[in-house]
Amino acid sequence: MLNAPELMIIAGVVVVMFGGSKLPKLGSAVGETIKNFKNSVKEDEPAKPSQITSAKDDELKK
Repeated sequence: MLNAPELMIIAGVVVVMFGGSKLPKLGSAVGETIKNFKNSVKEDEPAKPSQITSAKDDELKK
């Protein structure tokens, strides 16, 4: 687990690498990516057992 001093060092490195003006854009892009990922996981429903059985039957008929 990261402690407070380590997080401050990482934050300082990020500010130096990206600059203060690009950080809000970077933060919003990361937030949008996480939101899209969560929505896609929520929309993806597992296959019903009847669909799995019929798919296996189709493969056996070949």
